[in-house]
Amino acid sequence: MDILFIHSWNFWDNGWLVNPELVKAARKALQEMGIRVIEQEISSQSELVSILDSVSPTTLIWPNAYYTLNANSETVWIPGIIEEKGLPYIGNDAASLQAMLHKGDTYQRMLPHGAPVPQYRVWDAKTESPFTKDWESTGLPFPLAMKPSSESSSAGVKRILNAADGEEHAQLLFEKYPQSDVMLEEFLPSEDITCGYFHLGNEILLLPTYYASTEVSGKEHMVERDLGMGPWGGEAIIMPPIEEQEILDQLVETMPKVVASLGIRGVTRADARLDTQGNLKYFDVNGMPGMSYPKSVLVRMARECFPKEDGWEMYKRVINTLIAQAGERFALEVPQEVNETTLFTLSGGYAMRFAASELVGSLS
Repeated sequence: MDILFIHSWNFWDNGWLVNPELVKAARKALQEMGIRVIEQEISSQSELVSILDSVSPTTLIWPNAYYTLNANSETVWIPGIIEEKGLPYIGNDAASLQAMLHKGDTYQRMLPHGAPVPQYRVWDAKTESPFTKDWESTGLPFPLAMKPSSESSSAGVKRILNAADGEEHAQLLFEKYPQSDVMLEEFLPSEDITCGYFHLGNEILLLPTYYASTEVSGKEHMVERDLGMGPWGGEAIIMPPIEEQEILDQLVETMPKVVASLGIRGVTRADARLDTQGNLKYFDVNGMPGMSYPKSVLVRMARECFPKEDGWEMYKRVINTLIAQAGERFALEVPQEVNETTLFTLSGGYAMRFAASELVGSLS
């Protein structure tokens, strides 16, 4: 079996693997399973089309970026072009990725499906500051959460205590992330809750864990990027499995709504917190969850939810699950070892397993 990674020059940041160094572990894992790995980096739509026109229909494509640019410097979604060519690929489709990239659009899609999100406002660079003397009457009091609308990995996230703090941080975000608006959100005073979602065949797995700092409390802080991206197993971040039944019940009820609202195809990782009443609210849903070994959250949560398994073997199982999903979706033959060593062939642990009809059926 051949797998072709497609990287997009200048657009690595939101991919599964955000730099060439991190691709090495994925390549090694695939090669250990006898899979031939090919890599191409593109800088334009024309380069992408040229590569796809020469690809065998039995090659599985792993798009490692959301988009590239056309001749007019307009965004072109890579999975959409792959689909137009009728080729098999790993992960979510273009429509789903678009729905998840801009957080304001994500929330607008989620709310009608009953998927809970924080109270929020969107502030763009062309609009005057919303921090007027009447700000407190808007229903979004301080402290609040502020972040760029189109970034991931907690980039730019900060807890805002007052208007002056908000003005200063917003200007920083507008300068550093010019493609993003600024999201102003209700601050949720709890540790981060992150839940992996995998759908294969007639089964669904939920991997529920916390994402907590040993240095600061989530009740008064937010996990910013410098802290959250520490080494796996380090002291700053811990990811214990969630065992509180009330939280697990909320995840079971709401994760299918998140998935349905955004058209997710088989895999995601959704991040949430609890409000002051203990209600779960989602503040981020990932279109291409990080897959770097060993520190990416999706990889870590799999290890935490199946604690008896070896870390490297668990990484390979997560990859195999993605390959098996693509094989099923596109009727593509995959190695027997892949199908036999997915997350779904494990038992025990803290993962929650359901027949797909149990969760998806609950939406009707």
